[in-house]
Amino acid sequence: MQWLTVPIRHERLDQLIDETWIDNSRAWTEKHFGSWKANYSKAPYFRDITELLSCLDCRQDQTISQLNIKLIRQICEYLNISTPMLLSRELSLIGSKTDRLIDLLKKLDATTYLSGPSADSYLDKQAFREHGIRLEYKSYEYLEYPQLWGDFEGAVTVLDLIANCGPDAKNYIQSQTPNKVVVEFGLS
Repeated sequence: MQWLTVPIRHERLDQLIDETWIDNSRAWTEKHFGSWKANYSKAPYFRDITELLSCLDCRQDQTISQLNIKLIRQICEYLNISTPMLLSRELSLIGSKTDRLIDLLKKLDATTYLSGPSADSYLDKQAFREHGIRLEYKSYEYLEYPQLWGDFEGAVTVLDLIANCGPDAKNYIQSQTPNKVVVEFGLS
């Protein structure tokens, strides 16, 4: 397995993700396309992945946040996922860490927050209880799907799933095991 990274310009230690510009002085897109071609050219839906990644092939100035948003929206469109998206910076949020998250959830009238499991080490579960917000951790145990090489390897990118399964990738995503409920409306 190989990590594909996007070079960024470090301007200051506390810069936000939407203030972090991509360093386009380096030939990172060519490297990524070369890696994808070497690893996935024989995949049944390689052409689909090439189209999805076409937004990488632009040399315009953009932040890493803008690139992530483009990729997420393109992948959702491909998988026919129409969940509305809102950028948190469009809201006037108060507090920091869990308090800021709770403020966001309350402004959106959310009753459940689905988080990655690593957040267990830093989320304040009591704050969720106090505000009556259900807290769940995402399960990343999906059904195995056909891959090009050897035994199934999970926990890779959704792009691997799309390259191998195409539009059926959505069915694999939806077939996951149930999420772990951590806070259930005032219960522990």
